[in-house]
Amino acid sequence: MKENVKVLCERLKSMNAYSKAFLRAGFQLTCLIYIFSILLGLFGDYVGRYVIVSAYFDGALEIAPVVFGASAIMAFIYDIVLPRE
Repeated sequence: MKENVKVLCERLKSMNAYSKAFLRAGFQLTCLIYIFSILLGLFGDYVGRYVIVSAYFDGALEIAPVVFGASAIMAFIYDIVLPRE
């Protein structure tokens, strides 16, 4: 397992600049969605429409890993398609 992590870290260092930027943006968006879901979970009890807030909370928790996965896939596609600098 440690060898796989080391290979992945070496591969990420040699990625294209656009791929790194896309991966970074996807990670930031994922963190933002998780923060949004935490805030919904904390303040959901104080809102008049608890069922709707609970649905938003569940939806945000379900979509955050999907957003990061899609950004990682697109970053790797960009790395393959775009030429090296």
